[in-house]
Amino acid sequence: MKNIKPIKKTLIAALALVMVFAMSTSAFAEHAEGDDGWYITGTPTSYNGKINVKLVIESREYSSTDSEKINVATTVEVGVPNVPNQTFTVADVVRAYNNSQTAIKACDYNDNPIGPNENYIYSFRKGNKYYKPIFTSNHGAGPIQCDGWMFRVNGQYPLSSNNLPAGPMGTAINTTYVSDGDVVFFYTNYPWKENGVNMSTNYLEADISRNGALFTIDLKSSNDWFNDAPSYFWNISTYADVVNLPSNITAYIIKPNGMLLGSVNINATTGIGTAAFVGAPTGTYYAMTTIPARPYKNINIGGVSCNCIDTTRLYTKFNG
Repeated sequence: MKNIKPIKKTLIAALALVMVFAMSTSAFAEHAEGDDGWYITGTPTSYNGKINVKLVIESREYSSTDSEKINVATTVEVGVPNVPNQTFTVADVVRAYNNSQTAIKACDYNDNPIGPNENYIYSFRKGNKYYKPIFTSNHGAGPIQCDGWMFRVNGQYPLSSNNLPAGPMGTAINTTYVSDGDVVFFYTNYPWKENGVNMSTNYLEADISRNGALFTIDLKSSNDWFNDAPSYFWNISTYADVVNLPSNITAYIIKPNGMLLGSVNINATTGIGTAAFVGAPTGTYYAMTTIPARPYKNINIGGVSCNCIDTTRLYTKFNG
């Protein structure tokens, strides 16, 4: 893997692969059909104390013969109390997560926990296993290794620019600003087409509405892929309806304090579910599932085989 790193790094600098670079101020989740899967970053929000950010990490299976994986959703506290004008980045969130527990660590290219100047995450370590890129692509300009983990903030890729013809330009974890209550979601992905088939992971979101006590969840998804050489244009799809799931799935409505409000059964055919929660106050909630929406899919590139995420789990912030 490391013998192609110089080639990979040069290409990434030119192409701005979001797995290496991606940033944000706060975008809001709860995405309807046709909503963009990206947003342009802006001015960070400043705070006079700590904030809480939801961190989700979802990996491929470790190997074709080892089904172990990472599937984490947790609240991370970031910042210092009673200190004015603090701003926070995705890197701050991940380092705070590293410092809060020992089971899983976000690591750099040399397999060390990320430091204060790191601008991307190459792997997550769980026990003695490192979950890192395993596929080397060849799409017209020699070997390209997709470097690091992709992430979205509140369901969207953060970009510094979307100017054509260069296309979307991602930003870095140490310049990706977050706000209180944001959802930062890291996941493994293979954003290429092989023989015309898009192999990218579908990122799951939801259009969530409330009418009195009745909550409705309507699943949507977005994916992305790079064109072959010479353009390497990064395509990010808008959100589209999710239908014909393998089976019904259960979504849980979570209060900001982490307490469960209740569950919603989502119909496999329509991707829609409703449930009534009498007496639920208005405010910010999160809708989540605990497992991927579709089973893991096998990808075999260059003789390397692995079961990768087809459609992520759901973790959506919304006002209800």
